[in-house]
Amino acid sequence: FIVLTALLWAAHIYADTHIDMVARQQANIAYVLWVLAMFCTLITPMVITDTFVRTMGREAPVLQAISRNPLVYFLVGNLSDG
Repeated sequence: FIVLTALLWAAHIYADTHIDMVARQQANIAYVLWVLAMFCTLITPMVITDTFVRTMGREAPVLQAISRNPLVYFLVGNLSDG
């Protein structure tokens, strides 16, 4: 994920400077690369943490809490984003 994230950021910077500026309304290549790079940037620490915890032979406490109360987390997530 780290290499993929770096490649996406490099491709985004190249597309933003040489092809076209980021425009959400047009959904151009710079915007798509920016969204993918942001997603990978946010998910990479989670993947690394999950891999580290699973190699220790146990499940993450956050996952245990969500598994016990899925409806509460679903409702809180829906209410918190408007």
